[in-house]
Parts: sequence; structure tokens; C-alpha cells
Amino acid sequence: MKKSIKSVLAKSLAVAMAFSLAGIAPTSDAAAKKPTLTKKVTVTVGKTKTVKVTSKKKVKKTTWSLKKGGSKLVSLSKKKAKSVVVKGKKKGSTTLTARIKVGSKTYKKKCKITVKKAATVTAKPTAKVATPTPANANNGGNGSKATPTPCPWVGKITTKKGVLTVDEDASYNIPLTELNETTATSASKRSSDSDPVTESTVFNRDGSVTFTSSKDYNSGVSFYINPCTSKDQLEANEDNEEIKTFANGMKDVSEYDYIRVKLTSEGEMNMRTYGDISQFVSSAFPGSSSSETYEGGWILPTEGTEDSIFTAQTELSAGMGVKEEYKTRTIFIPMTLLTSKGMNPEKLEAIAFSPQSTGVEVTLHRVDFVKVKYEKPVTGLEVSAAKTEIAPGKTTTVSAKVTPADATRETVKWTSSDEAIATVNFQGTVIAKQKTGEVTITATSTDGSNVSGSVKIKVAEPTEEPVEITTHKVDLTKVVAKANTSSGTVDATKKSDAIEFEAGASMTYVDMAEYLANNDLDLSKYTSLDVTWEVRDAEGNKVTDYADDANKPGYGHIAYNPTKLLDGHSTGIDTNYTGEDDTAKDKSYFASPYTGETCKLVIAKTNPAELETVTGFNLQLEKLPATMKIVITDITLTK
Repeated sequence: MKKSIKSVLAKSLAVAMAFSLAGIAPTSDAAAKKPTLTKKVTVTVGKTKTVKVTSKKKVKKTTWSLKKGGSKLVSLSKKKAKSVVVKGKKKGSTTLTARIKVGSKTYKKKCKITVKKAATVTAKPTAKVATPTPANANNGGNGSKATPTPCPWVGKITTKKGVLTVDEDASYNIPLTELNETTATSASKRSSDSDPVTESTVFNRDGSVTFTSSKDYNSGVSFYINPCTSKDQLEANEDNEEIKTFANGMKDVSEYDYIRVKLTSEGEMNMRTYGDISQFVSSAFPGSSSSETYEGGWILPTEGTEDSIFTAQTELSAGMGVKEEYKTRTIFIPMTLLTSKGMNPEKLEAIAFSPQSTGVEVTLHRVDFVKVKYEKPVTGLEVSAAKTEIAPGKTTTVSAKVTPADATRETVKWTSSDEAIATVNFQGTVIAKQKTGEVTITATSTDGSNVSGSVKIKVAEPTEEPVEITTHKVDLTKVVAKANTSSGTVDATKKSDAIEFEAGASMTYVDMAEYLANNDLDLSKYTSLDVTWEVRDAEGNKVTDYADDANKPGYGHIAYNPTKLLDGHSTGIDTNYTGEDDTAKDKSYFASPYTGETCKLVIAKTNPAELETVTGFNLQLEKLPATMKIVITDITLTK
């Protein structure tokens, strides 16, 4: 054995000496001709760098891929056989892998990519720079009365009710200044060890603010509704003395019809409102907002452009890209849209804007609350109640039908004749107190016409014995089921044993409003609403476990909602309600998108006031391969 080893070593040494004497390194010609790849690059957020392949032989093809999670840090474009362009999106490091095909062989090479954030510049306002706000009495403490910097502004909006004209004398401007930025997003007001909310924030001399997002959906700026005018108005928060908050940022904005926003952004935007400081100060931004809306539901002032503003071709990490001609745009957000999502306009503290994607630069030019001119005033109000008799502690809802049907402003103000018997909120939810008796709930128009209507509600102890309710299996062919896709709303295929949504559609919803009414079904009489669903592939096979599939669907959620929020993506009602002091919205999430899961709305754990409004649910997966589809196999009311 020893002789054998010695023999091998001797032969190896002889070969090495032969190469050495000939002046030739002991490597093969093939090794010398292997392709090489740029070993490492450093790129700034928002900027690009090119990674190149070098090869003496012709490169047939190169397949480029990023390490898991790398797409959140960089994007790849202009993929060619010998190069690829890398764009920085978020600070961090990742690895780019190139599979390079030369001749009949494929070589695997790697490049380390480091993304550094852009330099942060904060241009603090000086006494010589006036905040560009309209000089009108409605701005209460808004700052200088100097003429604002010119800003192209849209004063008309096309809606289903016709072309509406903004009453510019009645607009209310939100100063986009560092002083008025809330603790939740202002770097100067947050503790030194707090995580940055944006990559950079610049307060421009023309009154606009520019920032670059550092993460999907939850990176932006936020401002008080009632503006800060002096740093003396900042007070220490009781929970954390390092965090400073403005104690008087709340304002009643219920008189306004729209929020008008002029902005510049290459991606779809997201907006949140807050009704209390604690909603966003007690936790990291974005906290627990009172409402949240996506730009896909906002209104462009020109009719016919709502479906064409976005482009399907985008390298953004989340949300939709915006066509070049709409990168700078003015948008109107209906106040009724925000109130339907939970915002109380009578007590609004702050407003926040953020893009849906990482690494997007946004400029907010101006934000106004506006009224429109009421060309068609309300002439009549017909008020009705879902229940005209309720027990102490129970709830009902009231609604107002206006005349004419196309009145410019349909918003009404609700009041109770005796709040010791029952109260009513801005949404028309009536809550009975422990005192019994009869109360009058009145709706009054808010367009200046002062038209009113009312309904009487009796609060009394229940006298009837409870009725035994049996389990009700919903007829899947009788409900409304749709998928919200990039090309529009698509009807699902309904069968007696399944509702099948379009392949690749990840945002779906079922509307049971008409079904519940036709079958006289009251959700509050049941124990739970159960939804069983699964994912099927192109051949109709059940996808029982796709944990190891590279193209697996992402996680998602189910959200139980009123009809007006059945759109595939809106968040739902509180599914873990603990009483009047409970302001958190614990939605019904499922963490793993495995097929055959049954999602439950447990009736006993929901807010009674919100349960009254439920007519269906949104069922959404974060992503879904184009070959797979969501299938609902059962909807059952159980007791």
C-alpha cells in the first residue's frame, strides 16, 4: 500500500516538473477560457449599475437570478447575454447569480451587490420662506398670509353626478412642513434609536415635500390636520418621553367633500387617516389607522382615465406602475370613501401618504380638503332603520335616502333626541343604552338646505323566547362572486358545489347582500359564518401542499365587509371585539395558503355594530400563479 502511494506521488511530481520546465502552468485550455463575471458592485438607492460577463468565446445565453429576498433590494432590467442593469431599491446586500452558457457548457458565476441609501438632505424652513397656503379664514393657524407659490391646480372633477366645480374659497390646506409632520414619520421628532421611516425626506422651498420609500406600503410621511405653528406646542407623550407629539392636531373636517392631492410618483400610492394620536404614536408607523385607501380607488379629474393611468409593465416591488404622462397628477379622494372605511371626519388627527413599493421617490406638491359647489341641493330625506325595536345594549343602523337621487352632496348629520336612551354616530349606527324608552333619530342635510327626516326607535327588554336556528348552507349559485384583476372586474363561474374564480386572480370577493335579504337571514342569530376554500391547478386538481413550489401562492387574508367594501382587497371588521374601549381591528387572517382551509367569522367575537353591516367577504392571496385559481367549495351559517 505504501509503495503504491509513493508511486502516485512520484508520478505527480514528475508531471509538475515537466510543466515547470516548459514554462507552462498546470491548467487546461478550457479553464483558461471560462467566462468571468463582475465580482461585486455598489449601487445607490434609485440609481443603476451594469454587471458584465467577460468571455473569449461567444456567450449563447445568460440566465440572471437574485438570492431569495434580493428583489426587495434591487431590480434587474435589460437582461442580455453579456450584461444586466441593476437598480438599487433598498439598503442592504444580496447576491446575483449568472448561469452563462458557452458552447455546450453552462458556468455558474456570482456577483455580490451592495445597495447604499441616498444621502439624506433636510432643508429646514426659515423665517424668509412662507408656507404656500391659501390666505383664507378656514386655515385657522396655518401660517403666513403671503401669496402662495404658483401650483397648477385642478378645480373640476368628473363624477357619475356630472362635472363638479371646487369652491376654492372654502378649501382647507394642510401644510407639508417639517414643523407639521407628525412624530410617527418625522426624523427630527423621533428618538435617535428609532428606525428610519423613509430613505430621505426633503422639505422644498415651494412648500412641497420629497421622500424616497424604504419599504413596501409602510414608508412615507404624515401630517397633522390642525397644523402645528410653533415648536412650543409640542408636548411629551405620556408613554414615551422621548417621543414628542402635538396635542392639538385634531379637527372636524366633516363639511368637506374631497381630499385633493397633487403628487409626483412612478408607482401607485396608499393613504391612511388617523383619528387619535395613540393610533400611530404608540407603535411604529403606520400604526392602527382609522382608514386606508389605495390609489386604484381614487378619482382622476378627467373622465375615462381611471383605467389607463396604470401600466402592467413595471419593475416595482409592489403595487402598480404609473404611465409616464400621469407621474405628476392631481387626484380627488371622496370623503365618503374614507368614512365607509371607518374614518370619523368629526375627529381627524392626521393624514399619511406612502407608495406601495420600495425605492420610489414621491413629491407631495399640495394636499387640500375641498368643498364642491352644490348645484343640486337636497329637497327631501326619507329615513329608515334596520330595526325599530332593540334591546338595551344592542345596536341597529339607520339610513337616509335623499331627494333628488342625484343631489350633489348626500352626506347627512345624525342626532339623537335622548342620548340616555340611545346614541347615534356619524355612520348611522345606533347603540341602545340601559335605559328603556323611545328615541327619535334625525338626519339633517349638510349642503346648506337644512332638510331633515327622522325615525323612532324603541328600546325595550326582549319578551319573545329565543327561536332555534338551524344551520344554513348558502346556495353558491345565488350569490355574487367576482375577481378584481388588473384588467377589471371578472365574474366567477358559479356551480352548486363550487365558485371558481379566474385563473391567476388573487383578489376575489363574494357579495351575499341580496341573498341574505331574500332568505331573511340575520347573521347575529348564528354562531359563525364559515367559508371553505382551496386552490386548484390548470387541470382542476387540488393543490394540497405547494410549500416547495417556487411559484407557490403567497399568504393572504379573508376580510368580512359591508357591500361597499367588497372589492377583493379592503380590510374587514373587528373579529375579536372586547367592548367599547376596543379600538384595534383584529381581522381574520390565515397565515398559510394551504387548500381546504375553513375560515370562520365567529359571531360572538365581532363588534355588533359592524356585524350589522356584513354582507360578504374579500378572499385574497398575496400572489397566485397564472395557472392556479381560487375555488370556494362551501359557505355555511352555523349554530
